Amino acid sequence: MKTLCLLLTCWASSLLVAEVDNSLSEEAQINLLINATKASFASLQELQTRLAAFKQQEARCIARPDDTDALFSLSECALSLLTSIREIGVEPYFRPAFIEELEKLKKTAQSKNLPPLLKP
Repeated sequence: MKTLCLLLTCWASSLLVAEVDNSLSEEAQINLLINATKASFASLQELQTRLAAFKQQEARCIARPDDTDALFSLSECALSLLTSIREIGVEPYFRPAFIEELEKLKKTAQSKNLPPLLKP
């Protein structure tokens, strides 16, 4: 059911991007909708890539808990991922705990300092 809702959300966002222009032919209007849907799909694919990079960096941090560079890289991945999630408008499809984790790591990326609890 969540997959269907996500697809409908993406389709609806494509409709919002492809504004109706009554001066265009039906063929031109459907082409606008197709292009907007392709752009929405490309955004989701980019989000998928960012999520995979985040998970890979998270595994590195778990393997090397004393590596502060890995933690900073993770926080930068989190910032990028959270930004994409919000820009695309799919935040409701992620667990609240995951979004909270990204929020905490985002603060680390923005401040360039490790919080006291995260320092090795």
